[in-house]
Amino acid sequence: MKSATDTVAGTVAKRRIRPGKPKVKTGCITCKIRRVKCDEAKPACVRCTSTGRKCDGYDINANPRSRKNEATENPLPRRQITMLPATSSALSIPRPLLADISGTEIERFYFHCFRAVAGEAVGIRHKYNSLFWKESVPQYCYAVESMKHAFIAFGAAYHNFQTTGERVDPTAPPSKTERFIIQQYSLAMRGLA
Repeated sequence: MKSATDTVAGTVAKRRIRPGKPKVKTGCITCKIRRVKCDEAKPACVRCTSTGRKCDGYDINANPRSRKNEATENPLPRRQITMLPATSSALSIPRPLLADISGTEIERFYFHCFRAVAGEAVGIRHKYNSLFWKESVPQYCYAVESMKHAFIAFGAAYHNFQTTGERVDPTAPPSKTERFIIQQYSLAMRGLA
C-alpha cells in the first residue's frame, strides 16, 4: 500500500519541466522590467501600447552580444604602417598598383601614400569603410582631377607628419613639402570652383 507521501513524491517526479530558452537582451525598457517578450516595434512597441502602458523606448546598448559577434566575425588586422623617408631615393612608387594616376613622380608617390593609409588614417575600422577608402575613392581620383589633388595633398601631409613627427610652426616659413601640400590643396580647390 502506498502512503500519501509516496503519491506526492510521485507527482513531483512526474511534473513537466519547462524547456529553457536563451534570454533576450533586446526589447524596450518597459518589457524588460515586466519580463515579457517585446515585439520591438518602433518608436513604441505594440506590447506596451496595446495594454495602455507607456513604452520607455530602447536602450542604446541593448544588443551587446550581436556587436561582439560582429566584431569577431570580421576582425580587421592591425597593421603597422611604415613610410619611407622623403629622400630622392625613396620616391619610387609602392607596389602593387592596380593602375596609375597621371602626374609627376612625386604626385604619384604621395597619392600611393594616401592609398596605403586611407582606411586607418580616417579612423573608422569597418570592412565596407576600408573598401570605400581603398578602392572607390582612388577610382574617383582617376576620373576627377580635383579629388586627385586633394588626396595627393592628404597623402603628402600624412607622410610629412609620419616622417618628421613635428607640429607645423605657423611663424616659420613653409618647408618644400609644406609648399607642395599647399599647391596640391590649391589645385583641388580651384577644380571645385
